Amino acid sequence: MYKISNEVSSVPLDLIGFCKPELLIREAQTKNTDYLNLLSSIIEHGINHTPVLLRALLESEKSDPRNANKEYAVIDGTQRTSCLKTAGAGFVRAQIAEGTEADFLALSISKNDFVKMTVGQVRRVISKYIGVNPDITVQRLAKDLKLTEVQILKYLRVSTLGQKVTDLLDTGAMTLSNADILAVAKGIPEDRMPEAIDKACNLKSTDFTVYIESFKAKRHGLTNEQKLAELVQSYFEAKPVFDMNRLKTVFDKVETAVDMGEDTPLTQEILYVYSLDPVTVKSKRDIWEKERDSKIADLQAKLSTKK
Repeated sequence: MYKISNEVSSVPLDLIGFCKPELLIREAQTKNTDYLNLLSSIIEHGINHTPVLLRALLESEKSDPRNANKEYAVIDGTQRTSCLKTAGAGFVRAQIAEGTEADFLALSISKNDFVKMTVGQVRRVISKYIGVNPDITVQRLAKDLKLTEVQILKYLRVSTLGQKVTDLLDTGAMTLSNADILAVAKGIPEDRMPEAIDKACNLKSTDFTVYIESFKAKRHGLTNEQKLAELVQSYFEAKPVFDMNRLKTVFDKVETAVDMGEDTPLTQEILYVYSLDPVTVKSKRDIWEKERDSKIADLQAKLSTKK
């Protein structure tokens, strides 16, 4: 659990270094109106700001050549710190926090307003939070980041679409709704994807849905194995795999049932696995492995009988 000092100190700006990318939420937005207004106020009226929140540099950050002779990194107050440096100030009023990397990232996220972030920035925040909390569930992720589970899943799905779509989301050329529709769409040929991306940028979500539906009729010729492969892939894209045991459990079962259709006990089991948190999955793994081993033994016995 993190701890924040009650004391406000004057910390020399030349002691503040660079945060590692995994813990950096946003760099200073030096061209936006809020930044310029704050810079103007500091230049005109002097230093009179809310204290920023700092932490000691991590050992992994001290190896960065830019952090030579530095002691602190910013958790909250990147804009204020940058403005003060630009204005030529010598120090910043600050409180110091102690904790783990996960604590520092959570603190930084809690101090930032998602409303002011681009879709790409929010997606990267989610990715970084998963990075320092690899066993977290979607439910806990939504609670910690103060987003809904539906929002979390949308952001995770659109992250599978590549840099081009991320750039379009960042600039506002594509809506999150259309990006999510594109992410879960099946049956779009690779050579038609550029057209689909263009439609996602120019159609309302209702019209884009109709456009995507037109591809479904072309999927009837797929084999059950192909349909199942698509189904399993869609689950992995829609929900992060936080536990390697869970990943292996699903693949073990898919491997022995690739000739099944879409509406089978296997697909129901995949849904069930994804509704569990990692701890529950791990506790049930022994049961699943025994069942699998038993089935393999039965199959081997039948094969040896046929010989």
